[in-house]
Parts: sequence; structure tokens; C-alpha cells
Amino acid sequence: KLAAEKLAAEKIAAEKIAAEKIAAEKIAAEKIAAEKLAAEKIAAEKIAAEKIAAEKIAAEKIAAEKIAAEKLAAEKVAVYPELQGKEEIRLSPHFPSFVATLQEEDVAELEKLVEQLKTQKLIRIDVTGHTDNLPIVERSRHIFADNKALSQARARNVAAYLQQRLGVPSEAISLRGLGDSAPAADNTTEAGRALNRRVEVSLVVAPVETIARLDPVINR
Repeated sequence: KLAAEKLAAEKIAAEKIAAEKIAAEKIAAEKIAAEKLAAEKIAAEKIAAEKIAAEKIAAEKIAAEKIAAEKLAAEKVAVYPELQGKEEIRLSPHFPSFVATLQEEDVAELEKLVEQLKTQKLIRIDVTGHTDNLPIVERSRHIFADNKALSQARARNVAAYLQQRLGVPSEAISLRGLGDSAPAADNTTEAGRALNRRVEVSLVVAPVETIARLDPVINR
């Protein structure tokens, strides 16, 4: 009788331990599943929020650029009333990294523009230099102290070339360098950086029979 009672008690204890183990494993599995589901939900919400934020930033940037362009156009007309009703010819020479001199391909395109402008009156040239966001290495800072200096050198070279070839007075030329503060493309890629190494030139002429946009692309 004692042996039977002992065996029955051991069986009950074993069954209890097994049941408690199964219950604990079930609780642990449910907890892990719940935590995984919660983590996936948080990650999905984060991605959605980042996407919405990125779209908002992009939309605000486009809107700001549009407003800035409209403001610049209005300021040009206000400062130079003779520009009212005039057409613009725009071009954007590009540059290799850490280079401020015009490349052969860009000179060829500029020469085409010079030929186009020979029979027209040039009112104003606006020249703005730009760079990518790669900093000037220390060993080269005796040449260009920073990206702003590099962008100014690029703008000066393009302006000097056009002034010499077109014979315009210096007071008709507006010159500035913005460094890497106004990228036109993504600076995280080489292709984007190549597009950002540029000089934007806007020439206002009268009369203008045709509008031309020249975008010479050099070996990047």
C-alpha cells in the first residue's frame, strides 16, 4: 500500500511538473511572439513615419526652391527693369573634382553660345559657382582654402571667359560662389557629386529669338 501511494504521489508530482513546464513554455512562446509582433509594428510605424517626413521635406524643398526662384526673378526685374519681358539663355558647365578651370568640352559649348550671341545685345551675366560636399584636403588648402573659395574660382573663370569673348563691361557681370550650400543632386553618390560641381550661368540678352539651354557634361 505504501509503495502504491508513493508511486501515485510521484506520478501526480511528475504530471504537475510536466504541466507547469508546458504552461511556462506556452507563456514564454506567447511573450516572444507578442514582443516580435510589437517590434514589427514599431518598425513599420517608424518606416511609415520616416517616409511621410521625407516626402514632407521634399515637398517643402521644392516649394521653397520655387518661391526662391520666383523671388529672384522678381528681384532681377526690380533691380534691372530693362530685364522685363526679356528671355534668358542658361548654361551649366561642370567640373572634375578639385578643378576650377574650364574643360575642353565646356569651352566648345561656350563658343557655340558666343556665336549665338554675336548678333544680340547682352544685358547681364549672372555667374554662380558650386562644389560637391567633399572637403578640401589639408595639403591642398594653400590652393583653395575651402569649398566656397573653389566655387568662387570656378565662377571667376567662367565669367572671365565670357567677358573676354563677348566684350561685356565688368559692371554687367554678377559673380558669386556658394560652395556646397546649394546642391543640385545627391552628394552621397559620385554621379550626384559630379552634377554639383558646376557653375550656373544666366545670360539676359535682347532681342532673343530662341531660348537655348546648354548643359555641357564633361568626363566626371
